[in-house]
Order: sequence, then C-alpha cells, then structure tokens
Amino acid sequence: MDCRSNTIGWNVFAILGPLIGCVARGAAQTTSSSNVTSIFAPESTPAKSIFDLSLLVLTVTGIIFLVVFTLLVYSITKFRRTRENGDREPAQV
Repeated sequence: MDCRSNTIGWNVFAILGPLIGCVARGAAQTTSSSNVTSIFAPESTPAKSIFDLSLLVLTVTGIIFLVVFTLLVYSITKFRRTRENGDREPAQV
C-alpha cells in the first residue's frame, strides 16, 4: 500500500472531522431550543395572510395541473396510432 494515499486520507479526516463536529453541535443546539417555530403554523397576522395566499396559489396551480394532465391523457388516448392508420398521414390542409 502506498504511504502517500494513507497520508491523504488522514489529512481529509483531520479537516472534515472538526467541521462535522461543529455542524453536529450547531444542529443539536438549534433543535434543543423550545422557541422553534414551524412554517406550517404561522403566529403573526402577516404570516397568516401570506400562508392563506400560498394555499390559494397552491389550489389554483393544482387545478391547472389537473386540467392540463387530463387534456394530455385525453389527446394521447384519442389520437394514438392504430393498425388502420399507422401508415397514413393526416389530411394536409
């Protein structure tokens, strides 16, 4: 085994070890706080109105998605190629 590749592994471990430790310590401190708010439970009046607006936008875009998806499925099933018209081209207008 090459001694140089072993040294590189230890160098990476020496650099990433403390970094991972700091990130883990910071994550532990933020989750132990009792003052953590949830984005799904708005507390202030502007947050409540923004949340209601986001639900409206989500509903409208969901309806648009369903309409487009339904039209796509309809057009794929109605205009698919069959044995009778597989070699024919549509009328050129």
